[in-house]
Amino acid sequence: LAWNLRMLKYEDAVTSHLPHMRLQYEDTLRSGEQHQETIDRICQFIGAKTDLVAAKMKRTGAEGGKDVVANMETLKGVAAEMGVSPS
Repeated sequence: LAWNLRMLKYEDAVTSHLPHMRLQYEDTLRSGEQHQETIDRICQFIGAKTDLVAAKMKRTGAEGGKDVVANMETLKGVAAEMGVSPS
C-alpha cells in the first residue's frame, strides 16, 4: 500500500504537465451503469467517436474482495492509519 501511494504521487508529478484524464475505478467503473458515461467522457476528452459499451465478462467474487482476502479488516485498518479512505 505504501509503495502504491508513492507510485501514485510519482505518476501525478510526471503527468501533471500533460493533458490527461484521471479515472478512479471506484468512482467511474465499479458499477456497470457507470461504464457508458465513463467511455463517453474518455472519447470526448480524446476527440474520438463514442459507441455503445458491451462486455462479455462478469464480476466474480464477493463485494470488496471478501472471497479472496482473508484479513480485509486488518488491511482497511492499516489503510486508515496511512490516511487512505478504504471503500
